Amino acid sequence: MRGPDLGGEAAGPDATAPAPLIGALRTPAQLQTATDTVTPFGGRTRVWSTVSVIWLALTPGRGIEVVEPGLPPRRRDRAAALARDHPAAVRGARLVIGAEPPWRILDVSRRAPTRGFMTLNLERET
Repeated sequence: MRGPDLGGEAAGPDATAPAPLIGALRTPAQLQTATDTVTPFGGRTRVWSTVSVIWLALTPGRGIEVVEPGLPPRRRDRAAALARDHPAAVRGARLVIGAEPPWRILDVSRRAPTRGFMTLNLERET
């Protein structure tokens, strides 16, 4: 049995656990990638476009409050998610779930818990 999560990271799926059932993936999320473009005025902008919709088993982690001088305090949340493997799920892409702020993908592990699935480490600021 695992102890409490003290590091602020979301607990990932147990590598010794049996293969997840597709029915456990209950949260639909838009998988988005960024494209940097030049504006008509010579500036640069980032445009997010939806690549696919994937289904997740989302495990929320611990949130922390981030305070920087001269800026209002923000909350930074972490989570782990299990999903079917998708080639567009890479570090830096993002997941949009409903009307919530988007989750940024920090890390993708395609090793656990079973072939055909990936574990995503996510972070967002609210």
